Amino acid sequence: MESKYPIYGIDAFRNLSWGSHICHFYHSTDELLEIVLPFLEAGLEQNQFCVWVIPETLSPLKAQELLAREIPGVEEFLKKRALAILQEEEVYSVRGPDRAQKIIELWLQRFNDGLRRGFTGMRVAGHCPYNAPLESIRRYEREVDRVIGKYKIIAVCAYAVERFSVAQAIEAGCLHEKSFMKKRGDWESIPRATYAAVKDRL
Repeated sequence: MESKYPIYGIDAFRNLSWGSHICHFYHSTDELLEIVLPFLEAGLEQNQFCVWVIPETLSPLKAQELLAREIPGVEEFLKKRALAILQEEEVYSVRGPDRAQKIIELWLQRFNDGLRRGFTGMRVAGHCPYNAPLESIRRYEREVDRVIGKYKIIAVCAYAVERFSVAQAIEAGCLHEKSFMKKRGDWESIPRATYAAVKDRL
């Protein structure tokens, strides 16, 4: 059967292993959805607690409308708390020198709550806040990378290309096992080593 996600099909996201920590760079809302929608639908199919951290350009209501266009039963998933739509300030508003650790602690609270409610694990479609400082990206993504392999969690982090510098994008690529970027109409998978090699030459 032909996938309703013709550019990057749902099967690739169905088979992600626990502890996967990947990212994608996008130019438009359509490109964001091409990754987020199949990623979340695959998790919902497998009884995983799914969370979408939406960019500031989307309201929760608009995000729900976009999900409902492609994923059957979104309202029911939201009602039974199998799916949560969070705004950036609900996740990233923590301040202080141990900010990254505190955000991870909040994620683990959500994860443990999901397990108590009968879900097999947690799947997060994150979104890096626009114009986040390089050091903030580095500290947070390093902490995620250090912790995520210990839990039944899968994370995909989204970065809006036009809002980040080349240095920030390279750093983000280095801090994920692989990333996706659309080139000439096709999504390409780029391994961490590619970014590391570019960074070494800078």
